Amino acid sequence: MKNIYAILFTAALLATSIASAQPGPMWHEPFGGAPGMGPGGCAGDHMVAAFTKLLTLTDKQVTAWATIRTKTEKAIEPLATQVRQMHESIHTKLENGNADPTDVGQMMIEAFSIETQIRATMDSGKEAFRGLLTTDQQSKLDCFEKNMEMMRPTPWLGCHMGDIR
Repeated sequence: MKNIYAILFTAALLATSIASAQPGPMWHEPFGGAPGMGPGGCAGDHMVAAFTKLLTLTDKQVTAWATIRTKTEKAIEPLATQVRQMHESIHTKLENGNADPTDVGQMMIEAFSIETQIRATMDSGKEAFRGLLTTDQQSKLDCFEKNMEMMRPTPWLGCHMGDIR
């Protein structure tokens, strides 16, 4: 399911997980760890505020969504650390100029496998979020996704503004 919701959710979680794997303090926010997504940052807060307004989420839904995001981030964090370390190792081997193609290929396959686990975990989080929504909210989200999927988020490309208000 390629759509902007999936892209935003995936990008936010992946960026957070990868940034969280970097040395240094982590913020304890639903999308914490990545620049602009921790306390006072705008990317995570902005996304949450935008979806809260677009979908008219209740306080209970916002709280449940925060729990989903936190659980998803915690599940992804160690996987993202592994992938980052594997990519650094691949890069180092290639930079040194004496990389064994079989070794590098195997590492790339392993990294891809872990990235697949990350995508599955994020998809699970997205489905859990969808499970929080009412039928009307799901319709609004579907309309939003349809417009974003067309890469032109204008009302006349798939639904009317009244459909998402």
